[in-house]
Amino acid sequence: MKKRIKTFLKIYPWYYSISCWLLFFDIINTIYLTTVKGLSAAEFSLLLAISLTVSILLHIPFLHIIKKWGNTFSLRFGNFLFIISAIMLTFCNSFWGLTIGKTLYEVSFIFKEMLIVELRRNLIYIHKEDDFIQYSNDATMKYTIIALVTGLLAGPLFNIHSYIPMYLAIVSTLICFYLSFYLFDVSEERALTDFSNISKKVFSHKKKITILFIFILIAYGLGMGIIDIGQNQAKLFVQYELEDGLGLKITALVFGSVVALSNIPAIFSNMIFPKIYQKIHNNSGYLLSGLLIISFLLLLFGYFVPLPFGIRITIMFLGFLLILMLRGPCKNYYQDLALKHCQGEEEQDMAIYLSLSRDAFGAAISGVAAFILLDYPLEYVMIMLIIVSVIQLFLFYKVHQLIIVSEKTAN
Repeated sequence: MKKRIKTFLKIYPWYYSISCWLLFFDIINTIYLTTVKGLSAAEFSLLLAISLTVSILLHIPFLHIIKKWGNTFSLRFGNFLFIISAIMLTFCNSFWGLTIGKTLYEVSFIFKEMLIVELRRNLIYIHKEDDFIQYSNDATMKYTIIALVTGLLAGPLFNIHSYIPMYLAIVSTLICFYLSFYLFDVSEERALTDFSNISKKVFSHKKKITILFIFILIAYGLGMGIIDIGQNQAKLFVQYELEDGLGLKITALVFGSVVALSNIPAIFSNMIFPKIYQKIHNNSGYLLSGLLIISFLLLLFGYFVPLPFGIRITIMFLGFLLILMLRGPCKNYYQDLALKHCQGEEEQDMAIYLSLSRDAFGAAISGVAAFILLDYPLEYVMIMLIIVSVIQLFLFYKVHQLIIVSEKTAN
């Protein structure tokens, strides 16, 4: 059994790096769906809205299915949906065919969320539960490296033939499906009789569990929603400022290269965060929330302060890069924090609720940003994101206080 888990741990980071997104498609999705498939901007926005809404509504019903099927089969089924979605997005030409393909893409991640539960349980079985963040960051770092390479290749391959990136995307989903047969949940093995060593890291007071879970879910969903939406809004913010100073052609050249190379700082952040976590542990949440606030402050500082153009753009880019650097550490930290206080089926619940919280808060923040942009310029969205980031910091303070209380109670 330990040999199988060792194989799991070797495959896990590579599987994660190509399964947490649809290779190439997520880079060229806008240009592919609008120029190759002929969708209008309104149809593209509607496609995204429908697929995300359906995914949000299906989280809870599919949770019950996952509990019946188990984590191992659910993960494989999610990869099967991943293949179907890639095929439909490649070969369907109608709006509804593409919408179904994108919806299956979003839904596949509901089932694939069980990967973190498998990782957690397998690490507990070999008494390495404290290494969850280390393995998660290793996986995120490999994803970032692959994102860097595919980001540099996507454009040239698309120019050779617009369907080459999508053919490669289908190949990547087939690889994911194959690798999923090496991934398993040790607690679901029927021949296993010595699984009693799994630690029961759960509060003795059920009400405290519920309160802590709620605050973790809100803090995680809000934090990742800020990062997801903030990344896109910050990209536009810097892009518009570059266009005003350099013009469209030079902006496309400079900005495209910077966005592709921005994965390098993200690799660095995933390398150093486990070391930081080992030193400050639960205080890591304060660091992540504080840096998130600083990132938006840098964007606004570079925009408003009357400095030379080159300096202002550099400051704004630093804010944008800081947002990208926080994505992996923030996700991995909150997942570890949540799963540490779960046992049994609660881990499945938490994995699904974390995904649901991220999608729901992302949709809400995106809606607020769209509403602001109806009457106000983009800098007001940055101000809104700062305010929401401060709220997220106070939410983590509440999470931290509940953790302190639970540890005292446990002792």
